[in-house]
Amino acid sequence: MIKIKRLIRIWRYLKEQDSQYEKLKNLEKNFKCIIRKTVLIYHDSRCDFLVGQGAIIENGSILSIFNDPLGNGKTSSLKIGKNSYIGENCNIRACGGSISIGDKCLIGHEVSMIAANHSKKSGTNNIMEIPWDIKKTGVEIGNNVWIGCKTVLLPGVKIGDGAVIAAGSVVTKNVKINEIVGGIPAKNLFDER
Repeated sequence: MIKIKRLIRIWRYLKEQDSQYEKLKNLEKNFKCIIRKTVLIYHDSRCDFLVGQGAIIENGSILSIFNDPLGNGKTSSLKIGKNSYIGENCNIRACGGSISIGDKCLIGHEVSMIAANHSKKSGTNNIMEIPWDIKKTGVEIGNNVWIGCKTVLLPGVKIGDGAVIAAGSVVTKNVKINEIVGGIPAKNLFDER
């Protein structure tokens, strides 16, 4: 009996994987892009999700696009520009805000982008019931931007065209056009490329 239950669980898992793979192939066909087999996309149908032609999203990346389940905040969206590359195991959370990645961007592996955090006000003992902060939301990345691996982009930041962000940085403030930043928190390293 235990073996049969285990076989049923394995069969359901494989069926789910095939279903996810079919969804990815449909997205590739519709957007004319490349989305690798192990990319996970969690998408609320009320949110906008666009991928530019020629974009590549590598294996292990997770894309989440959801509105605030408590009904607070802005409509969430994720836009990935034309010919942009998103490396392996990236965590892109357009939940409670919008994330926009420009054209011809290079996003290294294991980069995290977070569109919204929970607010500081509480009034509840349940952490899951604290609403998202609607004052500081979204991540906006210009065109031709290079973001090094294991970088974290926090809500409310704007990255200017041609900017470079060093690997392992935590970006808490806006980055100017052609600026090169790095560190925790990210600071200007050089004025221009």
